[in-house]
Amino acid sequence: MAQRLGRHLDDLDIKAVAGRIDRHLRHARAHGVAAAAGLDRARLVSRVAARAEAVRAAAESAGGLYAPEALHDVRIAAKKLRYALEVARTARVTGAAAAVTRLRKYQDLLGRLHDLQIFAAQVARLQARLPVEDEDLGALSDLLVYLEDRCRMLHATFVERRAPLVTLTSELASGVSQARTAPRHA
Repeated sequence: MAQRLGRHLDDLDIKAVAGRIDRHLRHARAHGVAAAAGLDRARLVSRVAARAEAVRAAAESAGGLYAPEALHDVRIAAKKLRYALEVARTARVTGAAAAVTRLRKYQDLLGRLHDLQIFAAQVARLQARLPVEDEDLGALSDLLVYLEDRCRMLHATFVERRAPLVTLTSELASGVSQARTAPRHA
């Protein structure tokens, strides 16, 4: 049973996927792929603005009450925005690199929270299948309490940092709008 749970957690290695994407983007920047690909800058900055607005809306919807689905929505929207910003950074859109760095911190926080939520759900399912007299039931209960407490602590951290995230995404939407009309710098 522990092996199956371990395999499931291995499938959640978002950092490895993000690392591979970062390596590909670094390679593309080093070899001038963005310039050669003929990116449509206006379309790119429009997409960044739309994704920034989606993150802002999701962050504002994720209120002070602990709601895993709303937090997951913020996480997914932030991931999509960061991917668009990575392309924008490669295309040398003003402010994209700094925004990626700031956004990554929110993604890390929400990613840790999501991983703990998934782990807690797995522990709860395992706990529900065990007979009442099972000697591991108490340890699983303790683990579940710990995981739920940790999730709530990370949620509180997100709530504290939500306003700066909303500000960041608002700035991105307006900053990208300005970049759309600004002349392209070589």
